[in-house]
Parts: sequence; C-alpha cells; structure tokens
Amino acid sequence: MDNLLQGHGEAGKEADLVIVGLQEFRDQGGHLANLMPETVLWDSLSKEKLQGMNNDLNTLVQAPQEISGAKQALRRQLGEFQQHASNVYEDFVKQFGIDGAVPYPDRKATADSSTAVNLWSKQAVQESEKLEAASKAERDKVLDEHLKQVDEAKAKLLAFDENFDLKSQMENNLRPISGWTRKTIQDVHGVKDAAHPTLTPDGEWMWENFLAKIDNLEAVSSTLSNHYFLHQYQDVVRSQTDALKTWLRKEAEGTDRRLALHWQTTRTMFRQLQEDYGDQESELEDNEGNKFRDKVLPDDARQHLKDWKDRTETTFTKMLSPTPMALTKPKLRIQQFSAKYQSGLLCQGGQHYDTMVFAYANPWSSWKISHVPHSSKKCRQDSDQGCFINFISGMECGKVVNLMVFKAQRGTTSMKICALNTHMSFAKEASSRLTYISEALLESKAAGCNSTVFVGDFNSRLHCAATPDQSTPLYDGTVDSVLDEFCKSENASYCPLDNSDHDEFHQYMTKQKVKCFEESSEKEVKKEVKKKKKGGLAGSTKKKGTFWKTAEIRNPLDLQTVREASEVKFNPSYKLSAPSNKDFKELEGWSRCLEGESMCYFNGEMKFKRNPAWTDRILIQESPGVKLSAEDYTRRLNPDIESDHGIVSARIFVTPQCDGCTIF
Repeated sequence: MDNLLQGHGEAGKEADLVIVGLQEFRDQGGHLANLMPETVLWDSLSKEKLQGMNNDLNTLVQAPQEISGAKQALRRQLGEFQQHASNVYEDFVKQFGIDGAVPYPDRKATADSSTAVNLWSKQAVQESEKLEAASKAERDKVLDEHLKQVDEAKAKLLAFDENFDLKSQMENNLRPISGWTRKTIQDVHGVKDAAHPTLTPDGEWMWENFLAKIDNLEAVSSTLSNHYFLHQYQDVVRSQTDALKTWLRKEAEGTDRRLALHWQTTRTMFRQLQEDYGDQESELEDNEGNKFRDKVLPDDARQHLKDWKDRTETTFTKMLSPTPMALTKPKLRIQQFSAKYQSGLLCQGGQHYDTMVFAYANPWSSWKISHVPHSSKKCRQDSDQGCFINFISGMECGKVVNLMVFKAQRGTTSMKICALNTHMSFAKEASSRLTYISEALLESKAAGCNSTVFVGDFNSRLHCAATPDQSTPLYDGTVDSVLDEFCKSENASYCPLDNSDHDEFHQYMTKQKVKCFEESSEKEVKKEVKKKKKGGLAGSTKKKGTFWKTAEIRNPLDLQTVREASEVKFNPSYKLSAPSNKDFKELEGWSRCLEGESMCYFNGEMKFKRNPAWTDRILIQESPGVKLSAEDYTRRLNPDIESDHGIVSARIFVTPQCDGCTIF
C-alpha cells in the first residue's frame, strides 16, 4: 500500500487529489478502496494536523481562574435557589395536608349543628327546615374560606421566585462566563475552519459533544431563568390546586347529600332523631379520614424540582469539566470516489478482472473537491460515480475507459478536472488505440473539463519506426535485444525510454503522423510491396516467418494541449516477474534481472508482444486558463502484488491562470 501511494503525502507537497487507476483488478468488497484512506492516505499529515488541532482546542477551553470561580459560584447559588423553591412547595403541602388528611368537613361546624338539632328537637318540622338551611350556609362559608386559602397558596407557589434576591447575583456571575464562552467558541470554530477537516459521523459526534461541553450558555440560561422548569412546575401547581378545590367541592356536595337524607329522616321519624343523628356524627367522623393524596399525589411537582436539580448538576458538570478533544485519523473522513467497469463472470473465470479508478480528496486541502455526475450515449453510467466508454471487441475483457468529473473550488476560483483510466487492447493496432485515446479526450471535453489526467495500461509497444530505413519493429526480438537498446553502458540497470520513436505512445504525444509496424499476412505483404513500388507510404517486410507492414496514421490529438506527463526516465513497466514466482526461470535471452530491482524482466512465452515495454503511462491535457505540469514521473516495483506490471505514478500540478474565475 505504501508503495502504491508513495509520494502523495510528501511534506510540503501533499496532493490535493489522489487518482488510482487499476486494470485487471478484483477489489472484493471494496477492501482496497476503503483500506487506502484508513491506513496510508495523508497519514502523517493527518496525525500532525489533528494533534495540532487537539492541542489548540484543549488550550482554548481551559477557563481562566476568575471564570472558573464564577462558574462555581453560579452553581452554588443556583443550588440555593432550587432549595428555596423546594421549601416553598413543602410549605404548601403542610398547609393543606396533602400528605395527610384535608380538614374538611370542618368538625366544629358540624358538631355545632348537631347540638342545635338536639336543642330544637321538639320543634315543629318547619323549624327543622330552618336549621337545615342554616347548617348548609355554615358549611358553605367554611368551604369558601378553604377555597380562598387554596387560591392564595396557588398565587404564592406561582410567584415563589419574585422575592428571592440570589437571582440577580447569579445573573452577575453569568455575565463574564457568557463573554468568555462566546469568544472561546469563536476561537474554537476558527481552529477548525483554519484546518477545514471533514469528519466521519463518529468524528462529528465527538466534535458536537466537545462544543456542547463549552457552549452550554443556553442550557445554563435556561436552568437559571427556569423557563422550561417554570412552565412545567406552574402546570403542575395549577393542576394540583384545581384538583384540590374540585375535591373540596365534591366532599362538600357529598356531605350535603348525606345530611339532606338525614334531615328527611328527622321529619318522618322525629322522635328517633337523637339516635339517628348520633349515627350521622359517626359517619361524618369516619368520612373525615379521607386524604387528598389518595386523589392527587404531590410527587409530580417534587419530580419536576428533582429533574431541575439533576439537569443543573449535569449542565455544570459539563461546564466545569470539559471533555478534552482527542480527534484521531479514524474520526477523519477522507472523501472517496470510484468508477468501475465490471468485466463479468465469464472474464473472471479466465482471471481477467475489472477496470476501475479510485479518487481521494485531501481532507486538509484548501481546495474543495466534489464529484460532478456525467454520462452520455458514448460514456455510459457505471454502478459507482463515473461512466465508461466501451472499446471491447469479441471476447475481450475490461477494454474500456473509466471517466470521472470533479469540481475543484478555492474561494471564488473553480475549475473542472477529468480523471480517466483505461486498459487498452494489445491485440489491436496502434491506429485503434490512438482513436480510443482521441475519443476519450473528446468525451472529457464534452464533460466540460478544462484539465484532464489520463492514466492506465495503454498497451503501448516498441513497434514503431524510429528511422526511415527501419524494416522491422524493435520488439520483434528477445528480452535482451530490447533492453540492450535502452540500458546505459555506464549503468546497465538504468534503461530509460529517452524519447525513443520506437515507442508507440511517444509518437502519439509528439508526431502529427504516427508510423508503426503491424503484423501482416503474406497476401497483404504482396499488396504492400506493390504500393511501395508505386511510391506509396506504406511498406512491408518479413522476418523469421513474421510478416510486417508499416502504417502511417494521421494523429487526431491536439498536440498543443495533449502531452505525456513528463519525459520517461524510468525502466520499462512491463513484463515483470518476481524471482520467487513459481513460473519464473532464467531463460537465455528471454529473462534479465537488473541490479537493485526486486523484479525481473521475463518472457516465458518468447512472444514479441511479451517483451519489455512502457505499457503504463500518464497523459495530461490542459486548456486555456489552466496549466498542467508534472514531477516525479516514475515507475516503482512491488513484488507482493500479483501483476506483471510496475506501478507508474506522477505528481501533477493543475494551476489556474486567474484568481476568482470559473474555468469551465
């Protein structure tokens, strides 16, 4: 993994966007796609940035001594305030016996009525009616007095905080805390804005939790002003006092009904009044034991007071002990994008896999990079975030071009970048591959891209004419004969291409007319020979039983804007094998191990198309308003990867030529 992504995180030169093109690759379950951001991508930079962020943030949230003191005082004062509220409510409970018996019916008023009945027991029935009315009026008077007391207690409960002077003191303590907190929050956001990281959901949760431990002014103010608590508490007080009044009225009505029944009995059985009324007094005494708490419990209000106190403790615990910020790379979200062409089961059965490209945006970049959807009749939407251009013929596998479009924005400057990846067919002729490159670049232009990076296995071979008198392609030989053409006498392990016209891709990038050799049949040779005799540009020859024809192709590429990333100063990227590979063996002329390299050139099939070549390349295309340049265009080897290709990479610089402009 380190080898594949080497150089992307070099200090001071960190890439803003990493593009990884893969051919004949099988990424089961997206393992590689997810592993790269989790492990290697911008690892050192992220650790450095996150540690710096953590240090800055944790320093900012350390409250000065005077602020910490104000917070402690506010916590203490609020506790006293809440205790006062609790005391007021408990006084109400005691006054009305909510935890005991409510004093109704009034025993004295009832007993006085009973005595009067005894004194007037010999009077006529009309006198008993007068006594009944007088008794009822006395009870109503007692009831009205109780209801008045309940209303007065209710008013006191609803205004319990009006005369409590600690409230103003608490507000004085909150004022400096508020000023410090708001400045700290502004500075904390400034730290994040300066680093502009993107976080995973877990990282965002950690960030929000960190802010909540600092920015709890709203919670403190709410706790202090007790708006939420007050509304809930007042609702309970109103409910309980109304319930108390309702209960008192119902008890009075019940007593009235029972006494009316007994007055009727008095009229019909007046002589037995004494005995009957004694029973009435017993019944009233029994009834006197009813308790209001059996009907409405005071626990609701007490629970609100407890909830208020608990919330206060939680709020101040957060305020006084902020959680240190400890963001780590797993909390960092690295944006990833992918375009994948799936070759299908038939190809997989022959171990020919998918063509895909991954792209990753640097979470610390000053450029905001986003994906732009694109598809057309030519470039069909794939299952991911890109499209593909199909160049497959017959039973070929994965011979497509992947395309993804990105928008890069920094401030008011924005531009579109196309990332292309391909696996081209070596079985076809140079003219086909050149056409495919041209069509892919036209699609890039249609997508509105003003800069294009095109990577992949272009399957370029050493089969083009480097001199006018050349009659056969260079690659029609052995591994040794090909390498001897490029390996330096002073350093036999250094074999750069050095702008050789033998290379198909180099001619694409530099020639208006591309001249290459292609395999031909004996019948075609005879036709070509006739054309040559008549002055035609094409020619043919035969070597070791292989017939070759030469073809001159008009180059459709705009060589003013299209070029290879840089000069090819690295050894061939194909065809390689690790010496430990079970299929590798030393074959005279067909294998060579270069000193200092972990893989060797090996053509076990002894076929000219399997000879060393620079098959893997990177081309770039710019447009007016954008300049592209490249550094570190190189090839690396990784014997741990099951591939006969090396890794080819480059650092591409995309530079807009204006500030504050949109370049589409």
